[in-house]
Amino acid sequence: MKRIIATIEARMTSSRLPGKVLMDFCGKPSLQHIVERLRKSQCVSDVVVATTVNDEDDPIIELCRTIGCKYYRGSELDVLDRVLKTAQSVGGDIIVEITGDCPLVDFRHVDFLVSTLIDGNYDYASNTIIRSFPDGIDVQVFYTSV
Repeated sequence: MKRIIATIEARMTSSRLPGKVLMDFCGKPSLQHIVERLRKSQCVSDVVVATTVNDEDDPIIELCRTIGCKYYRGSELDVLDRVLKTAQSVGGDIIVEITGDCPLVDFRHVDFLVSTLIDGNYDYASNTIIRSFPDGIDVQVFYTSV
C-alpha cells in the first residue's frame, strides 16, 4: 500500500500578504484549517507542513507543535525540493501538494485526485492544468519517484 502524504507549503514572508498562513480565519489560524481539513481525507496517511529554515517561520513550527502536526524545514527558494524532502521525511510514496493559502481545500477532492492518479496509472493528477476549480482550491498529486 502506498503511503500518501499531504504537504502544505507555508512561510511567513509572503510578498503580497506577509503572515497570511497564521492569520485568523473564523477563529483559527488559516494553516490550522488546512491541516484539519486534510486530516479528514480517507487516502492521506499523514499531513506535514513544509516550511523553511528561516527564523521568520518559527511561529509556523509553534503552531504545528500546538496542533500536533508534523513539519519539515527546507529551502525557501527550491520549493519542489522542500516538498519532496517533506514527504520523504515521513516515508511518503505519493505527495498531495497543497499551498498554505488554500484554507478551503476539500478533502473529498483530494481523495478523488489520489484515486485518479492510482487507478489511472498516471504520474501526475491535478486540478490546475485546466482551471476547473476556483483559485485557492489547488491540488497536485504525484509520486516521490517515477
